[in-house]
Amino acid sequence: MKKHYIAILILFCAGAAHAQQSYTLEECIRQARADNKEILMKDKKVVEAEHTRKSVRGLFFPSISASGTAAWNSSDGSLLDIPAFNYNVPLLSTNFPISFPGYRIGYEVGDIYYAGVTLQQPIFMGGKIASGYRMAKLGESVAGEQRALTESEVVYQTCEAYFLLLRAQQLDSVSQAALDAADELYRTVSIATEKGMAHRSDVMKMEVARSELILARKQAENGIRLARMNLCVQMGIPWTEITACEVPTGLFLQGIALEDSLDICDRPEYRMLEAQVRLGREKVATARSEVLPHIGLQASYGYLNGIRWGDGAKFQEGNGTPIGGDDGFIGNRKLFDGGSFTVLATVSIPLWRSGSEYHKIAAARANLEESELQMQHLTERMALEQTQARGNYEEALLEHQLALSSLRLAEENLILTRKQYAVGSETLSELLKVQTQWQKAQEEAVQAQCDVYLAYLRLLKTAGRLMDQFEK
Repeated sequence: MKKHYIAILILFCAGAAHAQQSYTLEECIRQARADNKEILMKDKKVVEAEHTRKSVRGLFFPSISASGTAAWNSSDGSLLDIPAFNYNVPLLSTNFPISFPGYRIGYEVGDIYYAGVTLQQPIFMGGKIASGYRMAKLGESVAGEQRALTESEVVYQTCEAYFLLLRAQQLDSVSQAALDAADELYRTVSIATEKGMAHRSDVMKMEVARSELILARKQAENGIRLARMNLCVQMGIPWTEITACEVPTGLFLQGIALEDSLDICDRPEYRMLEAQVRLGREKVATARSEVLPHIGLQASYGYLNGIRWGDGAKFQEGNGTPIGGDDGFIGNRKLFDGGSFTVLATVSIPLWRSGSEYHKIAAARANLEESELQMQHLTERMALEQTQARGNYEEALLEHQLALSSLRLAEENLILTRKQYAVGSETLSELLKVQTQWQKAQEEAVQAQCDVYLAYLRLLKTAGRLMDQFEK
């Protein structure tokens, strides 16, 4: 089947109101994307998710820590204490005295110092670390898609506000043109009435018609004011800063082939749903890791200094005072005074926890099934939304063509009726009726042009191609 590509030309009349400060569509979109608070918040979410992923990635690598301890304890005592004794050994007819001075091994805790470095490396944690890292990557992907979705919404709303303002400006031009034509006709009828060529009732009819057009003109001005405020809100600037938008003369947009099958897989919402399903699978894996063995490795090197000790004989004088000093030691050394290296491997196998971990696995699986059902449901909704957008786009195209055709007929009818009224073969009432029809046809043509463009943007958005349109 031959594809019919449709080029949409949005041409607003050059008679649009001149502004002291005007913006193009690209400038409005650039301003909205740069200063929109929602986009800036999503940017922070992306940065947060990126650092979270990097943080989880660090769990794959060894962790090194240093520690130190200083303490003092007043405890002391003896480990071995042999008292002194004297003994006479009889030998022949003489007793030989033998004296034992006593022996003691004592300790005193006092000051203790420790400093060490420890390295810990997880070997197998049931897949928890790997699953956590994949979840962090999915979280980063979701944050990026949320940012893209927010940006797409901001761009669409800015485009909508921009073209609504252009429509209001154009409708104001149409109402001004109709009022000018009515003023000219009013002057003509007034002169004819003064010369007796027309009735006073014709002047009254013109006054009524002019009053209606003056009211329509005021309504058009109010529409411009509201549309301008709406655009400024989308751009994040004071509403008094912009008074009009530049008419995008010659703005062409490459249409979509009506026979093409648009895919919703390009939409950020769809990619977010896919990430949610994958995230649910990782949650199941994380819950399952709690019932699997955990294996870890630890190595450390430390230096310990403390606990004085001594040993020696207790030579006592006659009054019982130790010869070796107040502490009674001959020597005075440290029990701990040096470094040591330790390697430790741990294996933890969960056996029974009242079934709580198995319930966690069941809950994670239920959450996964819920995510899958939600994805199916929202996918159907997005497909329906895209079909509706395509139908609206086709209707807008047809309506635009019919509006242009009606406008041409109304212009021809107005020209013909004016000629007939000038020669007296047509009444003023008929001329006013035809002129009102011409004004209505002008307004409908302007509205149809705006509707085509907005329907086209909506179709691009439902297909996930809106941002591509403005990044070319």
